Amino acid sequence: MGRFEIPIGVELRFVFFGLESALGVSLDVEEMERVFSDAKTDAVSEKQYVFRQKPRVTGTVDHYEPGTIRVVVEHRHWTDGKLEELTENAHYHVHRLRKDCDDAG
Repeated sequence: MGRFEIPIGVELRFVFFGLESALGVSLDVEEMERVFSDAKTDAVSEKQYVFRQKPRVTGTVDHYEPGTIRVVVEHRHWTDGKLEELTENAHYHVHRLRKDCDDAG
């Protein structure tokens, strides 16, 4: 099992993509989009999300930190280290994407 926290934004989209690719599964698109919608419309209440039942992939947004989601992957081969690496890679790709956009404009 692995867990990590990440800001709700573009990096989270890269993390979702990375999880789908690495696990070889599809996550619930409506549930993923609900995270982003909820972040815009309700930034005060705690929220729970289930992105996949098996392997189980869930998310929690705490009321005291509404801009961050804690993602948990319940899979025997997943560790906090793997998820941390996935998060770092997402951060790197977002940085590159923003740099490319800045260079083009």
